[in-house]
Amino acid sequence: MMRLNGLDNVLRSFRGAGRTLRQEAANLAERAGRNIEAEAVLNAPVDTGKHRQSGSYEPTNNGMGAKVSFSMAYSPYLEFGTGGLVNVPPGFDDLASQFRGAGGRQINLPARPHLIPAFLKHREIYYNDLKRLLARL
Repeated sequence: MMRLNGLDNVLRSFRGAGRTLRQEAANLAERAGRNIEAEAVLNAPVDTGKHRQSGSYEPTNNGMGAKVSFSMAYSPYLEFGTGGLVNVPPGFDDLASQFRGAGGRQINLPARPHLIPAFLKHREIYYNDLKRLLARL
């Protein structure tokens, strides 16, 4: 799971805010999560279509956060690659290390990133939208 650094501080800012402002922040989180899911699914590699169909969005933190994931067991290997063709973007080493193989055999599938690029793109949009919302406080 990918996290937005500093989100806890932002959420604390909204605790004292009015209901309308909290709802606007929740709407921003939902829009970001759904946009990440839509873009990741659109750019997901397709063979049988099962991986693409396994993409999902789920609200978290009482609607103030979002979880976007792919549920197929092989999904991380599509994102990061395997064997000598692993490609882990900076800042995602801990996430990728969970899926490191035992080294018994090498498959060497190239990385076909789709979730992380969508996350990085829409994270920036989400941060900017939150900044505009917070400026209204």
